[in-house]
Amino acid sequence: MRYLSACFIGEGRTDRCLAQLGIRVAEWILTREGRDQVEIGTPEIVQSPDRRLEAITSAAKEAMAFHDLLLLHADGKGDPDRAFRERVHPVFERLRGETDLVGKGFVGVVPVHETEAWLLADGVALRVVFGTRRTAKDLGLPTAPAGVESLPDPKNALREAQRRALGGRGRPRRNLDLPYQLIAATVDLAALRRLSAFRRFEADLREALAALGLLAGQLG
Repeated sequence: MRYLSACFIGEGRTDRCLAQLGIRVAEWILTREGRDQVEIGTPEIVQSPDRRLEAITSAAKEAMAFHDLLLLHADGKGDPDRAFRERVHPVFERLRGETDLVGKGFVGVVPVHETEAWLLADGVALRVVFGTRRTAKDLGLPTAPAGVESLPDPKNALREAQRRALGGRGRPRRNLDLPYQLIAATVDLAALRRLSAFRRFEADLREALAALGLLAGQLG
């Protein structure tokens, strides 16, 4: 049995669901490759209130002394390539320059706009979680999964979908009242693969797992 330890650095408390989702994807990849003997622990959530590059790099360096894989989240804010270029890759470049971090895995988690877009990709999962039979259209959401990437404010869209699922009663709940973790555990990965940002994440995660020697022909 091989053990994989991971940590996650996000931009806010609601982004933590992406750590859970990332582990789901890693487990799917490993199972698909016939690597069931790899056990992935619960990821550590690393706090870095200071969003400056130096602070994030320092927090990641300290955490990665005890972990194999880093998942670093940044909202794309409509330009995910820029987010990678300015807020993800510079951190990874500095970490890869550390002798004691050679051989570690680094993966960026960057939705086109915000985390909530990925949670909106599977209308069936939302109906289950919200306990409603209303369609994606009834909930005010795009009928095609890929359409959620074009939503400028997916956080508000998720809040509104919950309000409509409850019959439109009262005001939308605050962010922390939304069932982020439950949706992340329920959303269909096949629906997520219709999102370009998620496909990029999955490809990068697969590459990191390969670099860690965890894929076909690489386990002792």
